[in-house]
Amino acid sequence: MSENSKLNLAFGIRKAREILSEAGAVSSFGFGPIREVGFHIAGTAKMGNDKETSVVNKWCQSHDHSNLFISDNSVFVTCSSVNPLSTIHAIGYRTGTHIAKHFDSIVGR
Repeated sequence: MSENSKLNLAFGIRKAREILSEAGAVSSFGFGPIREVGFHIAGTAKMGNDKETSVVNKWCQSHDHSNLFISDNSVFVTCSSVNPLSTIHAIGYRTGTHIAKHFDSIVGR
Protein backbone atom coordinates (compact mmCIF):
# COMPACT_ATOMS: atom_id res chain seq x y z
CA MET A 1 0.00 0.00 0.00
CA SER A 2 1.41 3.39 -0.95
CA GLU A 3 2.16 6.07 1.61
CA ASN A 4 -0.59 8.23 0.08
CA SER A 5 -3.13 5.40 0.46
CA LYS A 6 -2.13 4.98 4.11
CA LEU A 7 -2.56 8.73 4.69
CA ASN A 8 -5.97 8.65 2.99
CA LEU A 9 -7.05 5.70 5.11
CA ALA A 10 -5.94 7.44 8.31
CA PHE A 11 -7.81 10.58 7.25
CA GLY A 12 -10.94 8.54 6.53
CA ILE A 13 -10.81 6.90 9.96
CA ARG A 14 -10.39 10.28 11.68
CA LYS A 15 -13.23 11.84 9.65
CA ALA A 16 -15.54 8.87 10.30
CA ARG A 17 -14.93 9.18 14.06
CA GLU A 18 -15.68 12.90 13.86
CA ILE A 19 -18.93 12.28 11.98
CA LEU A 20 -19.98 9.52 14.37
CA SER A 21 -19.26 11.77 17.35
CA GLU A 22 -21.32 14.61 15.84
CA ALA A 23 -24.14 12.13 15.26
CA GLY A 24 -24.14 11.24 18.96
CA ALA A 25 -21.93 8.16 19.13
CA VAL A 26 -20.38 7.78 22.57
CA SER A 27 -17.66 5.39 21.43
CA SER A 28 -16.20 4.16 18.18
CA PHE A 29 -13.17 2.30 16.94
CA GLY A 30 -11.23 2.14 13.71
CA PHE A 31 -8.18 0.31 12.47
CA GLY A 32 -6.17 -0.27 9.34
CA PRO A 33 -4.51 -0.96 7.13
CA ILE A 34 -4.77 -4.71 7.54
CA ARG A 35 -2.32 -6.93 5.68
CA GLU A 36 -3.72 -8.98 2.82
CA VAL A 37 -7.17 -7.39 2.90
CA GLY A 38 -8.76 -6.33 -0.37
CA PHE A 39 -10.11 -2.89 -1.07
CA HIS A 40 -12.95 -1.90 -3.34
CA ILE A 41 -11.61 1.01 -5.35
CA ALA A 42 -14.42 3.05 -6.84
CA GLY A 43 -15.09 6.35 -8.53
CA THR A 44 -12.51 6.27 -11.31
CA ALA A 45 -15.25 6.42 -13.98
CA LYS A 46 -17.99 8.12 -11.95
CA MET A 47 -21.63 7.80 -13.04
CA GLY A 48 -23.68 10.98 -13.30
CA ASN A 49 -25.78 13.29 -15.45
CA ASP A 50 -23.20 16.03 -15.97
CA LYS A 51 -20.33 15.22 -18.33
CA GLU A 52 -18.24 17.90 -16.63
CA THR A 53 -18.30 15.99 -13.33
CA SER A 54 -18.79 12.36 -14.42
CA VAL A 55 -17.54 9.86 -17.01
CA VAL A 56 -20.68 7.80 -17.75
CA ASN A 57 -24.42 8.37 -17.71
CA LYS A 58 -27.05 6.33 -15.82
CA TRP A 59 -26.70 3.52 -18.38
CA CYS A 60 -22.90 3.36 -17.82
CA GLN A 61 -22.47 4.85 -21.30
CA SER A 62 -19.52 7.18 -21.80
CA HIS A 63 -20.46 10.85 -22.16
CA ASP A 64 -17.73 11.23 -24.79
CA HIS A 65 -17.97 7.97 -26.76
CA SER A 66 -21.50 6.66 -27.34
CA ASN A 67 -20.37 3.10 -28.08
CA LEU A 68 -18.28 2.80 -24.89
CA PHE A 69 -19.89 1.32 -21.78
CA ILE A 70 -18.17 0.81 -18.43
CA SER A 71 -19.96 -1.59 -16.14
CA ASP A 72 -17.98 -2.23 -12.97
CA ASN A 73 -17.52 -0.59 -9.58
CA SER A 74 -15.49 2.25 -11.09
CA VAL A 75 -18.83 3.94 -11.90
CA PHE A 76 -19.76 4.12 -8.19
CA VAL A 77 -19.08 7.48 -6.60
CA THR A 78 -17.99 5.61 -3.48
CA CYS A 79 -18.04 2.09 -2.12
CA SER A 80 -19.14 0.66 1.20
CA SER A 81 -17.05 -1.60 3.38
CA VAL A 82 -18.74 -4.72 2.02
CA ASN A 83 -18.13 -6.56 -1.23
CA PRO A 84 -19.98 -4.74 -4.06
CA LEU A 85 -20.23 -7.82 -6.29
CA SER A 86 -24.04 -8.09 -6.22
CA THR A 87 -24.37 -4.42 -7.16
CA ILE A 88 -21.79 -4.82 -9.94
CA HIS A 89 -23.77 -7.78 -11.29
CA ALA A 90 -27.02 -5.80 -11.18
CA ILE A 91 -25.49 -2.83 -12.97
CA GLY A 92 -23.91 -5.13 -15.55
CA TYR A 93 -27.24 -6.83 -16.21
CA ARG A 94 -29.04 -3.47 -16.43
CA THR A 95 -26.39 -2.03 -18.77
CA GLY A 96 -26.37 -5.15 -20.96
CA THR A 97 -30.16 -5.08 -21.25
CA HIS A 98 -30.02 -1.41 -22.27
CA ILE A 99 -27.36 -2.14 -24.91
CA ALA A 100 -29.40 -5.04 -26.32
CA LYS A 101 -32.57 -2.90 -26.52
CA HIS A 102 -30.86 0.06 -28.15
CA PHE A 103 -28.03 -1.65 -30.05
CA ASP A 104 -28.85 -0.25 -33.50
CA SER A 105 -28.95 3.36 -32.32
CA ILE A 106 -25.82 2.90 -30.18
CA VAL A 107 -23.73 1.62 -33.11
CA GLY A 108 -25.28 4.08 -35.55
CA ARG A 109 -27.41 1.79 -37.69
